[in-house]
Amino acid sequence: MILFLGSVSCTRETFDSSYVKSSLWAWDKGYRIGDGDFVEFDSSNFFFLSHDTILREGVPKCVILEVNKKYFEMEVRSFSGELGYYRNTAESTQ
Repeated sequence: MILFLGSVSCTRETFDSSYVKSSLWAWDKGYRIGDGDFVEFDSSNFFFLSHDTILREGVPKCVILEVNKKYFEMEVRSFSGELGYYRNTAESTQ
């Protein structure tokens, strides 16, 4: 099942990966990618973006389904099918 999701996800990237990488994402509801409430793609590589897959410490955690720049939201799906929602903290507070 995981291989199937991975093969589908690689062909569906329809978001601006530089926008995702440059933002600090705060957990809003649903699936959490990590132990805390924030996801940041910084030089530590604790979180890493490969195409549309988010990895935590080198382990694939979820696939990005949609990024909505207008509402500063990111929707993700875990490999077990759970949905999670994150907000771009810098833009959503302005």
